[in-house]
Amino acid sequence: KTMGGVFNAIDDMQRVVDADLYLMGHTHSKGAVASHPRMRLHSTASGKPIIRSRTPYLGRTGSFLKTYEPGRKAYGVDALYPACSLGTIEFEYTLKRDREDGADNIYLDVRAIS
Repeated sequence: KTMGGVFNAIDDMQRVVDADLYLMGHTHSKGAVASHPRMRLHSTASGKPIIRSRTPYLGRTGSFLKTYEPGRKAYGVDALYPACSLGTIEFEYTLKRDREDGADNIYLDVRAIS
């Protein structure tokens, strides 16, 4: 599979449900990528319409299964699975604040740490 291929199934989830994070496990792949930014119409506290951008993230959650270990036979060897990076992915959420038209606009800023 290509690097982009492991994210295709997660990308399909975006057509079904609207979310900030789309996560999938099972394949032992690990990584996170930003998806396409989404534009949303919001309004300020005073009712003025504004457009905000939000970028969802796609993530493969990783694994702790060692596919290869010296001196040990495992199913990953028999199945010819590629070696994988062990561990998990991490996302950092930061609460941000903008003042516009005298009103506070509070939102979350997301960053992937893979």
